[in-house]
Parts: sequence; C-alpha cells; structure tokens
Amino acid sequence: PPPPQSEVAAYEARFRADLVAPCLAKAAKCKTTEQKLAALSKHLWSRLAKAPAHKQPLHAQFLTSALRPSGARRLDCLGIASGALALCRALAAADPGAHGGLAAAEMMVSDDHCWIRVPPPGAAAAPAPEAANDGGGGGGGGGGTTPAPGLHFEVTDCRPLKREQMEGRWLYGGGGGAARAAPRHLAALLAAAVT
Repeated sequence: PPPPQSEVAAYEARFRADLVAPCLAKAAKCKTTEQKLAALSKHLWSRLAKAPAHKQPLHAQFLTSALRPSGARRLDCLGIASGALALCRALAAADPGAHGGLAAAEMMVSDDHCWIRVPPPGAAAAPAPEAANDGGGGGGGGGGTTPAPGLHFEVTDCRPLKREQMEGRWLYGGGGGAARAAPRHLAALLAAAVT
C-alpha cells in the first residue's frame, strides 16, 4: 500500500481544489462573516447527499466523506461542523486580509449537536467555556444560561442562530450545556471515531 503521507497529500489536494478554492471565490463576494459562513456551508452541503443530516442512515464524521469523487457523500452534524471549521481556517490562512475574522471560528457542542460560533471582534482571547473531556463530548444538561456572545451559525441548514432560538432548547444544551470543542478534544473525537 502507498505510504500514509501520499494519501494525506491526496486528500489535502482534493480539499483545496473541491472545497477551499470554490469557497474562496464565493466568500470574496460576501461582506459579512454571516454571509461567508452561509456561502461555505452551502458549498459543503452541495457536495453531500441531499437527505437531511438527521435522516441520513450513516453517521459519517469525516470530511473525507465529502471529498469522495463519487458515491454517497454524507456527513452528520459533527462532520459538517468540523468541515465548516476547516474551511474557516483555510480561508483565513489563504487570505487573512479578507477572511482573517474566520480564524477565530470555533465548534460548539451540546450533548447531541454541533455548530459554529465566531466570537465578536476582539473577543477571541476570551473563548466560550471548553467542553469537559467526559467521554460524551458535549456539555451536559441544559443550564438555562445564555449562549456565549458572538455569531452562532447552524451549518446543518446554513443559517445564523438567534439567542432566543437557543435559550432553553435541548438541542443547543439549553444555552448552559453547550461548550466549545477545544482543538485537542476535536482531534481526539475524530481519532476515536476512526478506531
């Protein structure tokens, strides 16, 4: 078999060609962070099977599922959110002047859902609370507190979330059960799903 480095390089090339390059072109026409998140999540969705995430028979967390040249390309909310987060970072690295604000994007998790949050400008040094490494990956219960400040974006259906849509809702941890997935937790979560 080929060495893993060549496989990684092939996936990276496909990621840049199939996702990053088109998203850079689409994001160049956007004026706000919200519009950029909508453009990149819509492009990511355009690469996937059309069934809603909660009705897809396969829980596929891996961005490589969206990079398949053919066949069923499916992602669950973790896969879509991690893909959108990867695109945020890639766009910010490719053009920091135009898309630097996307570098602060972070994945939020509750007991059963994932979405993207971009902190308000200047607040990147004070991220949302981190998810505990409790095996569940999510926050836990609904505390009823308000969501962390910033733009919360539902990448599974490409729309911004309003505070009143999140407060007290189980899916979003009741506002208090949601937490930021630290990069090390995200890496561990994705690695654990492989094994």
